[in-house]
Amino acid sequence: MQGDDGAEAVFRSSPRQSGQIALISAALLALAILALALDPDALAGPGAVWKAALAIGGVGSLTVVFALLWRRPPVVLRVGPAGLMLPVGFRRPLGWGDIRAIRLEQGRGVLFERRIWLVVEVRPGILPDYRLPGPRWLEHWRLRHFGLRIPLHALDAPASHAVAAVERHFPVWRRGAQ
Repeated sequence: MQGDDGAEAVFRSSPRQSGQIALISAALLALAILALALDPDALAGPGAVWKAALAIGGVGSLTVVFALLWRRPPVVLRVGPAGLMLPVGFRRPLGWGDIRAIRLEQGRGVLFERRIWLVVEVRPGILPDYRLPGPRWLEHWRLRHFGLRIPLHALDAPASHAVAAVERHFPVWRRGAQ
């Protein structure tokens, strides 16, 4: 989704995936409650009540979290003059000068959906400013071998919109994707 001035493109998470996970976890929650209601011996053992409460609380909270993400998808990608910003994982944008190459990869889909990734290769020695940084040596190794992978198939807009927003600032190399 792009603003009228074209300065920054903002993309949100696809509500469809969050909705699917919310519905699946709600079904699991209902099945767990039904199993406890139909089996009188399910809560007979020592600590069984705590285990059941923990399981139901965990699946219930998972259902609530994904139902909220379904209703209000978070912003997961910002593309602007300052660079690429992943608000969930970065404190500051990854500047265009810190990027060596960007390529588009298309993979096999799970069931019916195709997977499209924007793979960002950063210059040697550069790390994004992560909100929760891990060991620096591991982050350098991961970026060198896999790059920074942004799932375009998980966005609320078509992948072509995100690619067009990136191409306004940096060329994208297409390999295996149309």
